[in-house]
Amino acid sequence: MSGGLARADLDALYEQCSNAGRWGGDDEQGTLNLITPHKRNRAARLILLGEQVSLARRFSREAAGAAYVHMMTTGRLGPGVSSQDVVAIAPHGFEITHIDALGHVFYHGLSYNGRTAEDVVSVDGLVSSGIDAASGGVFTRGLLLDVAALLGVDGLGPEVAIGREHLDGALARRGLMVEPGDAVLVRANPMPADGGRRAGLGVDAIRWFRDRDVAVYGGDCIEQLPSPVPEVPLPFHMIALGAIGLAIVDNLDTEALREACERFGAFEFAFTVAPPPFPGATGAAVNPLALF
Repeated sequence: MSGGLARADLDALYEQCSNAGRWGGDDEQGTLNLITPHKRNRAARLILLGEQVSLARRFSREAAGAAYVHMMTTGRLGPGVSSQDVVAIAPHGFEITHIDALGHVFYHGLSYNGRTAEDVVSVDGLVSSGIDAASGGVFTRGLLLDVAALLGVDGLGPEVAIGREHLDGALARRGLMVEPGDAVLVRANPMPADGGRRAGLGVDAIRWFRDRDVAVYGGDCIEQLPSPVPEVPLPFHMIALGAIGLAIVDNLDTEALREACERFGAFEFAFTVAPPPFPGATGAAVNPLALF
């Protein structure tokens, strides 16, 4: 898809990409159903060196609009006295590495598996499709698609909408193919947002993930901003979560992953991440790992 998109085009795309009912009417795991025992065995066989790399961005007290609060709750130190604290985290946004619940974003009132926003959201949290549905964890084959390297730049400017040709090109550059149940991790190294403008996945990338039965998307970018259709402000989030049920891990440290892939000479690896079993939460800060 390119310029000239209208709301009707995205409505049609939502229907075309829908996994509603595919794994049963009560399903809350979406594409994580694609990660079978065979898939986990396949991923485990990629661990040849016993090396692991964290893909989480470090928390920073200095970051503008810091998305967490850390408070010590004990002030006495000494033998036999424990130290205790409280940490409050707002995971969504561009700062914290986090995984989205399928009930995090809606497409005009619709959520994954045909549920309405009214069915999903309560004052006490998500009634269904919360992050606890993914608390069994993810362990699968991961692939790094380095779009910035493909284009020969340090980072993508806000005019770039990552599309099928970029994703296919990044795969071909490393001689890789996507398999059902994979985690596809994209490095764009986007330049800082300029007046709300930011590089990211274009609309035609959405169908690319659905067609290949990708289980997890992760990266340092999500959709290109602003959206080409103002009535659908976050098209990748809204369609990938709401229609596909795609697991999304936001704000990965793809620079650490790139360095590891080059150091170990492998751009496929085992990928694992597990959110806490927090009932009703819309997402959770996580520390994903790549294992080589």
